[in-house]
Amino acid sequence: MPPLGLLPTRVIQLFVLLACATVLLVRSGMQTSLALLLCICLVGLAANRQLPPLSKEERLLAFSLLAYPAAVLLNFAWHQRADGSEFDAPFRFLLVIPVLLYLARVDVPLHHIYRWGCALGCIGAAGWAVWSVGYDLGPFTDRATNYFVNPVPFACISLILAFSALPDRSQTRRAHLLLWGCALAGFGAAIASQSRAILLVIPPASLLYFLSYRERGTTSARQWLWIAVGTLALSGLSAALLKERIQVGVHEVASPSGELVNSSMGIRLQLWHASSEVFLAHPLMGVGKGHLPQELKRMTESGVITLEAASFKHSHSDLLFLLAETGVIGALSVLAVYLAFGVAFVRRLSSREPGVRSVAYAGTVTLGAYFAFGLADSMLTQTMQTAFLALAMALLFAHIRQRERLVALAPTHLSAAAP
Repeated sequence: MPPLGLLPTRVIQLFVLLACATVLLVRSGMQTSLALLLCICLVGLAANRQLPPLSKEERLLAFSLLAYPAAVLLNFAWHQRADGSEFDAPFRFLLVIPVLLYLARVDVPLHHIYRWGCALGCIGAAGWAVWSVGYDLGPFTDRATNYFVNPVPFACISLILAFSALPDRSQTRRAHLLLWGCALAGFGAAIASQSRAILLVIPPASLLYFLSYRERGTTSARQWLWIAVGTLALSGLSAALLKERIQVGVHEVASPSGELVNSSMGIRLQLWHASSEVFLAHPLMGVGKGHLPQELKRMTESGVITLEAASFKHSHSDLLFLLAETGVIGALSVLAVYLAFGVAFVRRLSSREPGVRSVAYAGTVTLGAYFAFGLADSMLTQTMQTAFLALAMALLFAHIRQRERLVALAPTHLSAAAP
C-alpha cells in the first residue's frame, strides 16, 4: 500500500480522534471531522494513482452505502415530491464512501487512535450525564442526555464508545487501566440515561468481549466459568440499576386497555400499530419520505391513535419507520448496509490476527447496538446519529483492510506488531 507522509497521516488521525471524542460532546464536532476527512480522502483518491485495486468486498460495501440514498431519491421520484431535509440523514451514508475507499487502501493506522477517541468520548458523555441529571437540563430532568440528543440515542452511542474503548492485550498496564476507567464512565453515562434498550446490548457485547480478547486456544473450563460469571454480573448490575424503569415499562404494557395509552410504552404501541397500517396500505414505496407525520394526524380522526402519539415525527422503530415511509425498497436498502458490514465484521471475529479481531469486535458491537436500539427508537432519522454509524463502519473496516494487506505483505513481521 502507498505510505502517506507524516503530516497527512497525523492530520487524518487527528480528525478520527476528534470525531469519536466529540460525537456526544459538541453538536457539530463529529460531522465537522467527517467533512474534513471527506475532503482529504477525495483529494487523495484524485491525486494518488498508486492505490491498489478495490477488492470485491470493498466494492460491495461501497454499493451497500449507496443503496439507502438511492432508495430515498427513488422514493422522491415515485411520489413526485421531495423535501431536501429528508435527504440529510441518508446523505451521510454517501459521504463516507470516499473515506472508506481511500483509507482502506493507504497505510494510516486508525484503530489505536479510534480507541482513544472513544475513550475521550466516554468522558464527554459522563460529563453531560452528571450535568444533565444534576442540573435538570432540558425536558429529561431525571435522565442523562445532552442538548442535542435524546436519552435513547445518547445511551446507544455511549455504549458503543464504552465497548469500543475497552483495551485488548496490546496496551501497557497503565493504558489498560486508563481505558477501563474511561469505558466505565461511558457505561455509567448510558445507564444514567435510563434507557431500557441497554439491556439488549450489554449481555451479548460483554460476552463477545471476553471471547474476542481471550488468548486463542488457551481458555480453560475455569476461565469459561469466569467469562459466564462476568457476563451475568454485568447484566445483573445493569438490570438492578434500571429496576424502576423496567417495572414502569412492564406496568405500562400490562395495564388495562386505555389506562396508560399515552405513557411511554403506550405511545410506542400506538405508533407501531399505526406505522404497520400505513405500510400495509403502501407496501412497495411507503407513504413517502417525510410524510408519515401527516398520516399519523389523519389517523387521529378515526381514533387509531391519540393526539399525543400523533405529535411524534417517527415510529419509535427504525424498521417500521422505514417500511411506513419508504416501503420494502427503503427497508431493504438499509438492511443491505447492516448485512454487508455485519458479515464483514463477524467473519473476522475468528481471525488469527489480534489487531483484526479487535477491530471486528468494535464493528460488530456498533452495528449490534444500533440494531438493538432501533427496535424501540428511530436511530437513523437524525443526521448526527446516522453519520456516526456510517463513519464508524467505514473507519473500522478501513483499518481491517489495512492490517490484512500489510499482514499479507509481511506476515512474520506484523504478526508480532501491535494493532
